[in-house]
Amino acid sequence: MRNVIAFFTFLMLISPVTVMSADQDDPIKEWSALQKKSNVGNISRKDAFAKILDLCGKLDKYFIKMDGSKYSREMWVFPVSNGFIGDLKNAGFNPAGYDFLWRKKPKNHPAFDLFVNDKDRDGIDDTAGFPFEILSMSSGVVLETNEKWVPKSKGLGGNYVWIYDTATRGIFYYAHLNDVFVKAGEVVIAGQMIGLLGRTGKNAYHYKSPTHLHLMYLKITDKGPFPENIHADLDRCLKAKKN
Repeated sequence: MRNVIAFFTFLMLISPVTVMSADQDDPIKEWSALQKKSNVGNISRKDAFAKILDLCGKLDKYFIKMDGSKYSREMWVFPVSNGFIGDLKNAGFNPAGYDFLWRKKPKNHPAFDLFVNDKDRDGIDDTAGFPFEILSMSSGVVLETNEKWVPKSKGLGGNYVWIYDTATRGIFYYAHLNDVFVKAGEVVIAGQMIGLLGRTGKNAYHYKSPTHLHLMYLKITDKGPFPENIHADLDRCLKAKKN
């Protein structure tokens, strides 16, 4: 498995990427600062939402400055390139009571769990014999990544990627990755490989947990960013993938 993953990592390292320069990183740093303040409750919901709206404007301009190519919602891509075996109707989406800006979250599941063909829990497609490639559903700006998860870590998401979609004013969250191939500030296109699926995260790491991608889409509305049911989008993308 290590040799296979190392090969995919090498491919990503030699691929051309678009990354921000030092004097263009304000929106990314501001997102990181907002996340830290929200996680520890050092900012009110009202101020956090105002900051999100301000960041949207800055990120839209940043995307244009970096020559980003917008992909409409109809051009979204199914995020699991190979080995998907799940049922979208039973993907666990239950956003009741969830508020991204108010971190005292009740027990809920504001995301879709996309299960893959990995009965032996080794992160390798049982049929294809190689890792599960995770693709960005949309174009956009990478806001934040984590690739330092270890079994002793407390984080539920493990290794993850946050991407802001300028075309729909929404934010994607891809969690439980093994490898991450993008960096904060990078501009991506729909269908670009952003990582390889893994079993990282406090709960996903346990052997009893089937290997899956945890996918959340937050739509920024006039009341804040809230989880949106993208079942129809995933279903459309999956059918397009099979054709």
